Amino acid sequence: MTKTYGIVTAINNVDFTINAGEVHALMGENGAGKSTLAKVLSGIEQADKGEIFIEGVKTDINTPLDAITNGISIVMQEFNSMPHLPVYENILLGHTDLFKWNIVFAKAEAIKKTKELLRLFDMENHINPEELLSELSVAEQQIVEIIKAVSYDSKIIFLDEPTASLTNNEAQRLFEVMKRLKEQGRGLVIVSHRFSEIFEISDRITVLRDGLMMLNNEDMREMTEQKLVKAMVGHEIHEFYGEKLPLEEGVEKKAMLVAENISDTYNFIKDLSFTAYTGEILGFSGLVGAGRTQLARCIFGADPLKSGVVKVDGVPVKSHMPTSAIRTGLSLATENRKQEGLIINMSILQNSVFAKTTNNRSALLPHKTEKEDCDRMVNELNIKVASTEDPVSSLSGGNQQKVVLSKWLLTEPKVFILDEPTRGIDISAKVEIYNILHRLASQGICVVVISSELPELLGICDRIICMRDGAIVADLTDKNDFVEEKIMNYASFGTALEKDASSVSTEVQYEQ
Repeated sequence: MTKTYGIVTAINNVDFTINAGEVHALMGENGAGKSTLAKVLSGIEQADKGEIFIEGVKTDINTPLDAITNGISIVMQEFNSMPHLPVYENILLGHTDLFKWNIVFAKAEAIKKTKELLRLFDMENHINPEELLSELSVAEQQIVEIIKAVSYDSKIIFLDEPTASLTNNEAQRLFEVMKRLKEQGRGLVIVSHRFSEIFEISDRITVLRDGLMMLNNEDMREMTEQKLVKAMVGHEIHEFYGEKLPLEEGVEKKAMLVAENISDTYNFIKDLSFTAYTGEILGFSGLVGAGRTQLARCIFGADPLKSGVVKVDGVPVKSHMPTSAIRTGLSLATENRKQEGLIINMSILQNSVFAKTTNNRSALLPHKTEKEDCDRMVNELNIKVASTEDPVSSLSGGNQQKVVLSKWLLTEPKVFILDEPTRGIDISAKVEIYNILHRLASQGICVVVISSELPELLGICDRIICMRDGAIVADLTDKNDFVEEKIMNYASFGTALEKDASSVSTEVQYEQ
């Protein structure tokens, strides 16, 4: 398959094989051609050159309907769903046979069929067909999208970043559904940046780089992380999480961020206190819903604070508003960069200088220095841009994340809080961001990282605070305590369970 956009060749003479009853990983950096290949095979885009064979028969796929008719479905990272409608309608509205006289939707029959589909994956006790989709968890909505694909009797299902917004437990439930599909003889293609899950769930792998095949239909049993990294980026990466740097000369080790008796207006976070220091990267671990993001937003003033005091370098944040927090030296890079971190249709330059410009006290905005500031950040953070006047939407996910960092670094923060800083970005961008965080810490900036990826926290942090149900349950300062099982126990049960405390396996305890 070959597909071009103007002078850019997105995929170049790519061969791709999907076997029945297997999970095939499709990997590569942002811009490697993964999404283009998936869109071509699912009828969203049309190839300039190439042929498609399904079970040995040459097949023309010019539209998504052609793909569905021939047994190919795609589940996008951003759901193609209707949250205001119930589950059964989201799954079956596209089935014309359920419309009487082509007008009236057969509700009772649709609910019955939805229950049968849920039963195929042991989900009938977890998902109510008549419940609004918006009331389900993200993981359950992901499973509904997959069941929608199965309802068309799809032989081949593409899953684009299916676990990007899921916890480990939710991802495991999704993997169980994928295993059921394998047993039914379906072919699954998973696009993901997470190495751990690729090695866990995949049978074969294809790697693209700059639209070309680097690995083709390789057996995962013969794959190593270094071989995979080299195929994706073109060279080996030995220090994946970067290297801790000493404090620069003249930088004093001291308490920089002090949160005292923080409580939110929802009574979820109650009297929570912690201290973060210069020169360290402090990590916050916990399951989704543990309160990590709520705590960060309360500290920054993005959400209401019921009581408590926030101090930056000994100075209390006076009014509980983001503007006051920024002027005191606080910055917060939120977890959803497209909705909260960037103004996606504005230029790279405008996004980079936005926080500094809008927080300027004077009546005259510093227009003269904006271009200079943006160019400096582009160079320091190695942001790959054609022009700083281009819309930020034209950048890859990793470069968009760097623009978010540049926006806050131009405010000259003393404390930099980052919520899910590497979500949905490729391996090279992750490595660059880890090195940036180590450099900031060495310069005396207090770096606080919230992440759902435990290997990330274990790799870059000097200290890890574990949260559960809006409370801090552990503050780990000893690297010997940086163990995934121990941290997961804190997150799940609020305490570190001894291995001999129960004959039940950890995996079963997590499921319970």
